[in-house]
Amino acid sequence: MSNKNIIYLFLLGLSCISLTVPNQSPMAKLMHRMLTYLKNEKQRIEADKPRQKFPKEFEKINTATVTPGKKLVPEHREYVENFRSALAAYYNTDLPRREQFNRLVSTCIKCHERECPGPVETINSQKIP
Repeated sequence: MSNKNIIYLFLLGLSCISLTVPNQSPMAKLMHRMLTYLKNEKQRIEADKPRQKFPKEFEKINTATVTPGKKLVPEHREYVENFRSALAAYYNTDLPRREQFNRLVSTCIKCHERECPGPVETINSQKIP
């Protein structure tokens, strides 16, 4: 990992989550797991490997509590439903895998543009050209 990426991840942490990692909110922890999932899935697509097991834990996105003092935008439920639909489509469609994956990544970006913009660039970098 380059120094630029390390600095970016540090600033991302400052902008969206608690400063102390052990005290991350359930939502912040879930977001980190989701980003890890996207990174791993991108690598699997590029290596022509099968999909990862369906990430059932992502269902917690509706109920995970956010960092104290953070408020979710009124459209949050809509963003969650768009993500859930895109994730289901990724696992249950005949469309090209890269296309479906990029649609999934786009749902994350749309939410983060409103909810917590810090990781938008990192999430966008998961798209596959």
